[in-house]
Amino acid sequence: MSQLNFFITRDETISILNVLIDTGQVDIFIGESFEAEKPEPVTRITDSIDSNRFILWLKNEFREPKGFKLNQGDNKDRFMFDYYKDPIIQFTDCKRTPTLISPGRIFYKAGWVEHEALRQKHKNWGIRVSRLIDKRLDKLNSIWRISDDVKDWVVNGGNLELGPGGKIVYKDNLTSIR
Repeated sequence: MSQLNFFITRDETISILNVLIDTGQVDIFIGESFEAEKPEPVTRITDSIDSNRFILWLKNEFREPKGFKLNQGDNKDRFMFDYYKDPIIQFTDCKRTPTLISPGRIFYKAGWVEHEALRQKHKNWGIRVSRLIDKRLDKLNSIWRISDDVKDWVVNGGNLELGPGGKIVYKDNLTSIR
């Protein structure tokens, strides 16, 4: 399992996801559940996309993007990818209000994909995606990453929430959470 927690702007989210699309190595799907067993990936992320959840599917010759049907719950009769066995990364964008940003994250399970060559490819790809995002950001501490634009936003009066109901970070304590 691997995850990276971050604070970035919506423009930065769009940029990161489009950079990944441009590599030609990934399909990106909006949301976490889908109406179709074989959902259609997006070709470009824009401001008009009203979602903070995305699935990044590593293109490969072993497994196609095909979901399994849910039989209960809020997503009954919809389809989902298996985050244990499919070569995916879950990307959750930050939640934002005019005065508060809650963290986003990428998350993936490394080592559960059944086909050995695909499992290794997925693990290496997950590391590359994590590094792509991480190198754009500064460390707040060992857990949290932050972009320069979000730091400036905090200095100008915005606040960060370290997880739902977590500690609030504002300009006077931005550097003390290390």
